[in-house]
Amino acid sequence: MRNLLRTSIAALALMTAFPAFAVENVVWWDFLSGGDGVRMKALIQRFNDEHKDKIQITGTTLEWGIPYYTKLQTSAAVGQGPDIATYHLSRLAGAVAAKTISPIDPKELEAVGLKDGDYPPNAIAASTVDNVRYAVPFDVHGEVLYYNKTVLKDLGALGNDGKPTGIDTLEGWRAVLAKAKEAGKNGVVISSSNGDLRDIYTLFGQEGGQLTADGKFLQGDNFDKMEKAYNEVAEWVKQGWAQPYIDTETITPTFIAGQSAFFLNGNWELPTMETEVAKGNGFDYGMVNIPAWMGKPANWSDSHSFVIPNNVGKTMTPEKRAAVLEVIRWMNVNSLEWAAAGHIPAYLPVSTSAAYKALKPQADYAAMALNAFYMPKTPLTGAASKFDDDWQNMASGPLNGEGDVKETLEKFREHMNSQ
Repeated sequence: MRNLLRTSIAALALMTAFPAFAVENVVWWDFLSGGDGVRMKALIQRFNDEHKDKIQITGTTLEWGIPYYTKLQTSAAVGQGPDIATYHLSRLAGAVAAKTISPIDPKELEAVGLKDGDYPPNAIAASTVDNVRYAVPFDVHGEVLYYNKTVLKDLGALGNDGKPTGIDTLEGWRAVLAKAKEAGKNGVVISSSNGDLRDIYTLFGQEGGQLTADGKFLQGDNFDKMEKAYNEVAEWVKQGWAQPYIDTETITPTFIAGQSAFFLNGNWELPTMETEVAKGNGFDYGMVNIPAWMGKPANWSDSHSFVIPNNVGKTMTPEKRAAVLEVIRWMNVNSLEWAAAGHIPAYLPVSTSAAYKALKPQADYAAMALNAFYMPKTPLTGAASKFDDDWQNMASGPLNGEGDVKETLEKFREHMNSQ
């Protein structure tokens, strides 16, 4: 690794100082569709335009989720994977176990100007497995609180600054939800049909909970903390403040319909909100960080990151590695455009810049990145994971009034620990 580091740094310096004799082609895979895909393709085009005589990215977008990760694993195993790929940090442990990705020496990143101190500490921690660095965070995305300004104003719960009032404590939050119900409105829209894992996990994190310990799920008082978090969200449904049986495809249209005070979902729905505002039908919304209702600040979070696949039997040249590192550097430095998708740039010089602070509502929930509560480093958890699927299938009942919370969680814990 040290020899490769020295040669890759030297190659990068050479590429920067002199015109290259041949353009270095970097094969890129991602899983970004919709608005994310449009923005990433625009970034790739900008990169290619600025590096015409040195580096060109050849990008391919594959199907999100299991199909993407399976194809990347199988392709890397036979030396046919890309030079760089996007990856959820929450799935990193599984990629390391499968030997799908290669280590990245932090000194390589420092040599191109990317210091660990330029990223949120939680994101850097999530980029390592067994104290080895495998990824470079590109953003932090996670659960935030959307609100309808018109509804809150009618409820007397909108401040002069255009932000919610009275919801900083759990008691205040409940009171506003109850007031919304009395006024004939929905209190909060959540993905109840699917078990609302992200919101329950957020509250669990606010209690200081840890999903795994010594490789086992919900050990000791972590079970009690999860039960408390689950019961809190279940109470919202029980009291009629949140509706049962709403799935992830329905929650956003339900909030946009304009009859709900609040909406808990990932910050990636911002473009959808902006599209609705542009229609000119009076829809007026805002987004803020989720208050620390259960104790300390924490938000369910994940990150899109960049990894270098471990293409078995195919050695990456120092020139190619230098080109890949330049791609990673450039994407981070130019990630302000990515913020338009709702994601918070992980690169702090961007997310703390005056330009980012001028973005609204993005700047209003920027603290989420520093409160990021990632899933634990286990192959069973992460984006499109077995844990997510089994939670939805096994643990969502009590949230919709079917079954006992404690009994359900005990069965779910037993199931996960038998894997």
